[in-house]
Amino acid sequence: MASQETQAPSCDPSDTDPVSPDEFVLRRVLRRWYDPSKDPHVDPQAFRPTLIDKDGLSVFRANFAKPEKLDRDRETGNPGTYYVAQLRASAIMELDLTIIPDPKGELPGHALIPELKTGLSGDAKRRAKEKQYRLAKLASGGIIYEPPSE
Repeated sequence: MASQETQAPSCDPSDTDPVSPDEFVLRRVLRRWYDPSKDPHVDPQAFRPTLIDKDGLSVFRANFAKPEKLDRDRETGNPGTYYVAQLRASAIMELDLTIIPDPKGELPGHALIPELKTGLSGDAKRRAKEKQYRLAKLASGGIIYEPPSE
């Protein structure tokens, strides 16, 4: 009788696993959208979907992504473009938003908030703007990375 080798299931977390409420997620905040003299310090624009956010707003899972690695200009790759805010996933979920894993590209831990995407209109757009403001308030207290001085 031949023996069968079995492997124990991996206990290492994967960036394809569901996002847990006790995780932290990171959001890049353009330099021009952060001003500590304003309330909130983070402009809600930092949570407004752009044309490329057709499936949802990008965030990165803190268990997989390093804040300093997120500070790269999308076109040039140069650092110094972004602050990075850390938000508890449960706080985002309390706003009736979901966070779904969407690993891709060279930056690990990519995830999406599908309720915040381009193409919303009417009540959905109004609700999204309210949630963007609330996310900006949360992010204002969670800046964990500042880009190098210009």
